[in-house]
Amino acid sequence: MLNLTSNNSFQVGSVFREVKLSHVDPDGTIFVQMNTMYFEAFKSIERTVSPEKFMEMKEAGPYSLDKQSIYITPWEGAYGRAQIQSFRNDGEVEIQFIDYGNYQIVGITDLIPCDLVSKMFANFPPQVPTPYLQLLLTI
Repeated sequence: MLNLTSNNSFQVGSVFREVKLSHVDPDGTIFVQMNTMYFEAFKSIERTVSPEKFMEMKEAGPYSLDKQSIYITPWEGAYGRAQIQSFRNDGEVEIQFIDYGNYQIVGITDLIPCDLVSKMFANFPPQVPTPYLQLLLTI
């Protein structure tokens, strides 16, 4: 059983029996996905983002970018939600995929405001809270 505390949409101190390790940062920060009804609903919404809609919105750009907004960008044959972590000098940004935890460098033209592609997808809470391990027991 893994006892997690988080600043995201889960109650502090929530206990989950099934989690999927999504990503581990070099500093040891871990990102996990909880096996909840919300995650299943999220995966269903994630599959609805079409390549045609993404390309249509991409061609309508460029868009004004900021660190607070949520964007959609291609990732491993699908589309993931991302937030900008830093701007680079070469037309690229470092992003974090908010539903998986991993980071990537992408071109600014590969970021589309999430709400332009899917309002439902834009409003769904991030699926990978940053947990802090308090106790890990083998059951």
